[in-house]
Amino acid sequence: MQQRYRRKVVSSRVRRKRFSPFMLIGLSVPVVLTLIVSTVFILPRLGSRAAAVNGDCTLIVPSNPLSAQGLATPYQLVATDPANGACNESNKVQAAFVQGAVIDPATGQIYIYNPLVIDQGTQPAATPVVAQLPANGIVALWFGFNGNNLTLQGSNGSLEQGRCVNGVNGSIFGQFAYCNAPAFFKAANNAMRAGLLNAPPL
Repeated sequence: MQQRYRRKVVSSRVRRKRFSPFMLIGLSVPVVLTLIVSTVFILPRLGSRAAAVNGDCTLIVPSNPLSAQGLATPYQLVATDPANGACNESNKVQAAFVQGAVIDPATGQIYIYNPLVIDQGTQPAATPVVAQLPANGIVALWFGFNGNNLTLQGSNGSLEQGRCVNGVNGSIFGQFAYCNAPAFFKAANNAMRAGLLNAPPL
């Protein structure tokens, strides 16, 4: 009797340790379905959103960009190729900026004025303030871009008026451009030699 009882106990323990293949299938099915849904529906949407960001934008330079009125006129951002998607200043990966500086040759004083950038076809939330430029002040502009390539587009000869440089030999710089920078630095160097301007050490 004791031997039979021991055999029953051992056999019952063995039965408890057996793992049903149906249980494995039941656990695997939800995992597989989740992977399929992620691959078919979620990943393509994420990829399409990433591909929709256009990295090449154009900045329309207003007329007479080195004048007080030109500085107060908003620059307009637009897609270089609309087929690649729109460009929006509010999108941090497409944002462009313009920084202006004015040097007074008589005093060596430098003033900073940052023109506004808006999307083409929109209006600024507030009217930009018109700068009061010093007599014979020399204005220069520098452009930056968070995307891949920023192209400057003139309006009514603005690129020639501002002596703007977007690249060399038909190839644009990419994320950088400037207007009238050589004249500004020449005036700054003259002011330094005259003791009117002290540049901080680098």
